[in-house]
Amino acid sequence: LAIGSADAAPGASGFPLAIGLNAAFLGNQKDGVLTATSTFVKNGNTLSVVRTTVTGASGRIVADVTTSHVRAR
Repeated sequence: LAIGSADAAPGASGFPLAIGLNAAFLGNQKDGVLTATSTFVKNGNTLSVVRTTVTGASGRIVADVTTSHVRAR
């Protein structure tokens, strides 16, 4: 989500720099499908903050991750 529409190829310019990461692991799942959903907490010109929740079976939250990024120039 933080990279937006930029190309994520190796060596490409414009990749946002992660300056902070906080992760809370709230559960476990041995097999099956995990789904990550990301939303902007703040989507500014210089700083963006993204919250991602990872859910497993029956919508149970497995992880809650918040990252902050400085936009590339």
